Amino acid sequence: MKVYMIGSAKPDFANGGVEGSIANISWFLMKSGHEVINFCYNYIPYTEENEFGKVIALKKILNPTINKFVYGFRVAKYLKGLLKRSEAAVVHGHADNCFGYALRKTKTPFVWTVQGTSFGSYFKSNYRELEKTYANKNVFVKALLYFTERYVRKPLLSVARALPEYMTARKADLIVTCSKSVKEELAGYYGINREKIKVIYNGVNLNIFKPVNKKEARKRLGLNENKTYGIFVGIQSIRKGLDIAVDAIRKVGNAELLLVGPMPAYMKSDNVRHIGGIHNQRILNDVYNAADFMLFPSRYEPFGIVMLEAMATGTPVIMSDRCGAAEVVRDGKDAIIVKGFAPEAYAREARRLMADRKLYEKIAKNGIKIASQYSWEIQAGKYLSLYKMLTNGG
Repeated sequence: MKVYMIGSAKPDFANGGVEGSIANISWFLMKSGHEVINFCYNYIPYTEENEFGKVIALKKILNPTINKFVYGFRVAKYLKGLLKRSEAAVVHGHADNCFGYALRKTKTPFVWTVQGTSFGSYFKSNYRELEKTYANKNVFVKALLYFTERYVRKPLLSVARALPEYMTARKADLIVTCSKSVKEELAGYYGINREKIKVIYNGVNLNIFKPVNKKEARKRLGLNENKTYGIFVGIQSIRKGLDIAVDAIRKVGNAELLLVGPMPAYMKSDNVRHIGGIHNQRILNDVYNAADFMLFPSRYEPFGIVMLEAMATGTPVIMSDRCGAAEVVRDGKDAIIVKGFAPEAYAREARRLMADRKLYEKIAKNGIKIASQYSWEIQAGKYLSLYKMLTNGG
C-alpha cells in the first residue's frame, strides 16, 4: 500500500504535535512494509529518502498564510502525476495543510487528521489572561491592545482559518480526531456528521520515553538531588497555561519549574529554570525523569502528547480538565485532573503528591501502564486498519 502524507515540516521524531505524529505513523508504516511519500515545504525544494519514507519538499512562500493555501494546490498538482488508479493508495492529510488538496482531490481515499480547530481554540481559551501579555503597557494602551486582540484580530483569524477547516472536513472521505472533544468541535461548529469522524488518540514513543534512575538523570542535567522539580513542556505559553504553572510553582514551596520551551520575558521568575528547546529526545527523557511531577494547566489542549511522554517515564501529571488526554486517564489514579485555572489548585495537588508517597507511587505506576496502552505502534496500527478499510483490504 502507498500512503501519501501531507504535512508541513520534514518528519522527525523530535517534532511535537502534528509533525511528530506524522513521523511516528510513517515510521510504523515503513517498518510494516508499506510505501510512504511525505509532502512538506521548505525554502529550498528537495527530495530525499529516509526512515520515514520518501520526502518531497515543495517550495515555501514567505507569507505563512498564503503559503498554506498555495501549498495544498501544489500538492494536488504533484499528486496527479503520481497517483495510479490501479494501486491501493491513501492520501492522509494533517491539520491545516490540506485545503488546496481537498478542493482538487482525486478519487483516491482522503483521510484528514485534526489536532484541534480554530473555533475550539478561540472559544475555549481564557482571554482574561491576555492582560498579562501587556503588563508593561500603560492602562490606555493595554486596554486598546486587549480589545483589538480579543474582539478584532483573534475572531478574524479564527474565521479565516475556520473556512479551510470546514471545506477540508466536507471533502474528506474520513476524518480522524485526536480526542472525543475535537470530534465534538467538528460536529458542533461545522456540522460534520459524527459517523464520518473516528477518534484515534495520539501515541508515545516508548523506545525513547521510559523510566531511568532519577538521581542519575539529575546528575547528568546538573540538578539538585534534594530539590522538588516540576516540569512544563510547550511552546504556546498562554494557551497551554505557562503563566498558571509559574504562579503555581511559587506556591509549592522550595520548588523549581523546569521549562522546556520558550520563556516570555514577563513570566521570568526565580522559581523557573529555563531549559529551552530540546531537539535530542534522549535528553528530554532525562528531564522528564528528573522532575517530580508535570504541571499542564492548558486552557485548550486537543490532546497533549507531552503528558503521555511524562507518564511513560513514571512522572505523575497534574493537568487541566481542558486536556484531551484527560479522556484516557482516571482522576486520582492515573493522573490528577484539576477543574479551572487557579494556580493554588495546581500547587495544592503538587503538595499533596509530594506529601503522600503512596498516592505518588500509585499514580506513577498507573501512568506507565496508561502510556503503554497508547504506544505509537498501537495507535499507528489503528490508522493502518482504516487505510485497509478504505482500500478494501489494501
